[in-house]
Amino acid sequence: MSPGSLTTEFPHDSVAWIFVAGLVLFGTITPLLSSYAGLKRVGPSMVSVLTTLEPVLAIAAGVIFLGENLTINRVIGASFVIGALIALSVLEARTETSAGLGVTSP
Repeated sequence: MSPGSLTTEFPHDSVAWIFVAGLVLFGTITPLLSSYAGLKRVGPSMVSVLTTLEPVLAIAAGVIFLGENLTINRVIGASFVIGALIALSVLEARTETSAGLGVTSP
């Protein structure tokens, strides 16, 4: 089935539209504005780290609040994300240390 063959069905009652508006507000607008506010307070490097953790937090929220199963694929994916964060923080620490000593890194 191709995406072009799918039909769009819009909600027919006001309660459903309120839920749609809530998803837009709390699922898109609030996180976007919060990340912009966070840029001013903690800087871009910390915001990028927190943004990278988003898939891991989404898995945790799904397991806790929605009763989803924690599969091996999700654990492996979360491990890759956390491993990348650790590797980046180690590389950043080495870069800061070598910059403080006047050593240039390749």
